[in-house]
Amino acid sequence: MHLKYHNIYCDESSYSNPLQQYFLIGSLIIPRDQKQFLQDRLKKVRRKFGFMPELKWQNVTDAKLPYLNALLQVFFTSEMDFRTIIVNKAKLGLGSRKAVEELPFYKFYYLAIRGTFQPESGYYLFLDQRVNSDENRISQLRSYLLDALRKMNPLHSQDLQAVEFAQTFLPQIQPVNSQEVVFIQLTDLLMGAVGYYWNGLRGSPAKMKFIQNLAERLNLPDLGFSSKLYDKKWNQFVWQPDSA
Repeated sequence: MHLKYHNIYCDESSYSNPLQQYFLIGSLIIPRDQKQFLQDRLKKVRRKFGFMPELKWQNVTDAKLPYLNALLQVFFTSEMDFRTIIVNKAKLGLGSRKAVEELPFYKFYYLAIRGTFQPESGYYLFLDQRVNSDENRISQLRSYLLDALRKMNPLHSQDLQAVEFAQTFLPQIQPVNSQEVVFIQLTDLLMGAVGYYWNGLRGSPAKMKFIQNLAERLNLPDLGFSSKLYDKKWNQFVWQPDSA
């Protein structure tokens, strides 16, 4: 069996913020055998511009735009893919107290990650750590993702025992510290741009310049669009209740 393996790095934005209408789950997908090469490219850009602290959307400034646009150049000239799911909180049918519970949160993690899966491929998942997270949720998420992979690979599902299938197609799902993982930081930057636009935030000229540069690279006027479900490279999919 010759599978192609990928790393998926995931982060979330605005889930617990009651002032923002949309929350997002984002993921950066890279070929696993290119991890070191791509990591070195990103770190080279960081050293060139002298910005080595954690990369975060909230820290975008005019002074950092040349650096951030150089990071975009790395993304668009590599085999990295980006996918984010955009969710209107008003369509969840939850009360204000329940809106921040973890069950719906991990449901959307599942939907976002499932959309990246391809037949004959295996995945290593790295999730940004959540404060006070219920550890059982990650086990449940892994179980649901394995079900999706079995449906996508029915012959292997029949041939392999459950444990062997899991070890082959989803060897790892692990919470990590974003300060230590540059790919999650890049996910935060890209997802932050989408969330900023969709939540109607326009107060930072620097962030708006970055968003405009990003849109131009996508050959689009802005980020106010929804991709087709399985678009590659850049996919920002607006969730609707009947699309779950």
